[in-house]
Amino acid sequence: MEASQISGGSATLPKRQSKMIEALWGWPPPVLDPAGPFAEPVTTLAWVLLAMGFTVTGVVVGALWVAIKGTPELKAKLGSERTVWIGGIAFPAVVLTGLLIWGLILTASLTEEVTGEELRFA
Repeated sequence: MEASQISGGSATLPKRQSKMIEALWGWPPPVLDPAGPFAEPVTTLAWVLLAMGFTVTGVVVGALWVAIKGTPELKAKLGSERTVWIGGIAFPAVVLTGLLIWGLILTASLTEEVTGEELRFA
């Protein structure tokens, strides 16, 4: 830990901790204000993951509503073996695999080329 301290009001935090707090609670968050050489692909990936999370949450809440308040026909359809296989196994596997491949392709260029002056471990 560094010896230099930053005074912040009544408490004094080590410089390392204050930088972490600043990074975590800074405004605007990095996804809303991207900056840096690799910001665009990382921000794109973050927004897509966020949108996918909201979509999945909406589908799960809708299925939960049907399971609790739906008609017996809808409940039977939702609980059928075919729906479970398609919606519970096949669809998530395809979507997550596609998202993994897209994310890896999108972020593959986020490393800089080695110039020969970096520290290397064999």
